[in-house]
Amino acid sequence: MKARELRTRTMYLVLALVALLSVVLLTAFRFLFQGEPPTSFDSLTAILVWLSVGGGGMWLVGYVESYLLENAAWWHNLPHWFKVVAPVFIAGLVGSLAQSAINLDVLSGVPTMYQGFILSIVNYLATQRAYMGLQIQGAYGESARQMAASKAEDG
Repeated sequence: MKARELRTRTMYLVLALVALLSVVLLTAFRFLFQGEPPTSFDSLTAILVWLSVGGGGMWLVGYVESYLLENAAWWHNLPHWFKVVAPVFIAGLVGSLAQSAINLDVLSGVPTMYQGFILSIVNYLATQRAYMGLQIQGAYGESARQMAASKAEDG
């Protein structure tokens, strides 16, 4: 009886680990091969879809963790396993909440004027992220700098 019970527990543990690993790997696969987040959205529903199935939940949690939590002293006092597991679960929660908002048609209760306002803020933040990425690479305004340098040499 004990051997059978041990095999059953082992089987459940292996199934649970495979399920957890599958979720983590699928999320990572979606996130890695999705690439960078879109630089503009055409509707709030598109934002929710990106958060739920486009890797946006993991991207958002990753940025919150790297910019906010890594600068907090209390975060570094937490156990390592918690700092690894918590972002994965929070990203799953963000995706689940976004999917629930889509399924429950939550956005139908938001007036169009406010949807436009929220969308403009999100698109502004998304374009600033792309702009900062170009600035960091040094590609932003490169042609203008070259033209100015050539005019200075000629003039």
